[in-house]
Amino acid sequence: MDLTNLTQGLSDLHVVTIVWFTAALTGARLLFIRMPGQAVRAVVEVVEAALIAGVLVFLVIQPFVVKAFYIPSGSMLPTLIEDDHILVSRFIYRLHPPEHEDVVVFNAPPQALAQTAETTQGDEHIDYIKRLIGLPGDTIVVHGGYIVINNQRYQHDDVRPYFSLSATDPNSKDEQHLKFTDNGVSVYDGKKWTNYTPSEVAQKIDGSASASIKIYPGYVVRNGERLDEPYFAEDPDYDMKLAPDGDVVLSDPSDGGTRINGIVPDPETMVQIDKSPPGQVPSGELIVMGDNRNDSNDSSRWGPLTEDRLVGRAVCIFYPFARVQQIR
Repeated sequence: MDLTNLTQGLSDLHVVTIVWFTAALTGARLLFIRMPGQAVRAVVEVVEAALIAGVLVFLVIQPFVVKAFYIPSGSMLPTLIEDDHILVSRFIYRLHPPEHEDVVVFNAPPQALAQTAETTQGDEHIDYIKRLIGLPGDTIVVHGGYIVINNQRYQHDDVRPYFSLSATDPNSKDEQHLKFTDNGVSVYDGKKWTNYTPSEVAQKIDGSASASIKIYPGYVVRNGERLDEPYFAEDPDYDMKLAPDGDVVLSDPSDGGTRINGIVPDPETMVQIDKSPPGQVPSGELIVMGDNRNDSNDSSRWGPLTEDRLVGRAVCIFYPFARVQQIR
């Protein structure tokens, strides 16, 4: 079993399995303790130590204090990469409430699973990891980034091919990124970032460095203040706001147009929402987003997350050893 399977297996152990493990060790201890001999006493000591360790790890530490997870996708790039193994504090939110920018693990709601055709059975659940952007009472608005050259508008996917990046391959979007900035365009080819000035961008797209060009980076506004988010892989490529009732309204022309909590609204509802000012995150709910903002199944796609689905806050990467670090 490799470390990924081990981490996943330990994190998914059912309480019945843990109880049987403890009972088996207890039975072994009772069996050996009745047998004479120095070697037998040594075996008893080992079994006792294993029993104590098992109880502490599986019945105390894992359910209530800290739990191990691994990262299965690139939705949190560059903060977390695929196959990172992390520790999640399950206890921290018993001491204080969640805070802005926490990286949180949560049980994915049904509407999130529906976006990827994932299914669960019985009490099974699938855990996601995202960054906490909105708390109850917050007003969240997302402005998608774009470029205008000679009155022609370009979004991220329109621009990617000009920099030898795929606009359609999901795997390439985990490895290569394109970010609109106030000073031009930054491109990550899988190895390094390269910055291009507006005139260099105009030359690549229009064929003329002197073409008229305006670059509008995407950004998130929370409670009227533009967020500085150095952790995201790309600036957002979509517009988003909250409806008066707290539902998430996503406008993404490259991915099916407008949706409310992932569902295409009827025209009358959309007219009413367009006329309304941005709403607030409802009580008991959160807005979570992936750092790989344009390739993440998060609140922008399926709506607010209820606080009762939180598992805990991601604390650190513990494997691979070259990536051991605190998660910020």
